Amino acid sequence: MHRVTAGKGSGLWGTHPLVKQPEPVADAESVDPVSSASESLAIDIAATLVERAKVGDMQAWARLYQDHFDGLYRHLRYLTG
Repeated sequence: MHRVTAGKGSGLWGTHPLVKQPEPVADAESVDPVSSASESLAIDIAATLVERAKVGDMQAWARLYQDHFDGLYRHLRYLTG
């Protein structure tokens, strides 16, 4: 039986080399403003496309389909084997 003892690097995650250590949480000053802005813009564009697709805009639906097809296909393939 393996027992994790108190000390540096121990606790919930232990010190096993195959156990992924949790990423440190970034504080507000260390966040990259450019990547935050681009992520925000991507979310805004996707939200706009979803709203347009809901009211029947086929070009918006086609763009959403193109943007997400590969990820959805891989996920469904994983689920079904």
